Amino acid sequence: MLSDIPTFRELWDGAAIFVHPHDARGFTLAIEELLGDGAARGEMGQRAQARAGAYTPAATAAHMAAHYRAVQRKVAA
Repeated sequence: MLSDIPTFRELWDGAAIFVHPHDARGFTLAIEELLGDGAARGEMGQRAQARAGAYTPAATAAHMAAHYRAVQRKVAA
């Protein structure tokens, strides 16, 4: 469960359930729904785990280094 804000949607779309950030009842219902559906809970967990692998410190550092190299090439050109 994540707040339905652009940043979370960008990073976790397809791997999380989104609820309006001020909707406590919505969060409650979404949690209850997942608690009652083991298959959906397992599938969502697998998707989230796979997505999280893209955001390890090593992956983030490699991505940022690639951006810096691209900027350096443009500045040098």
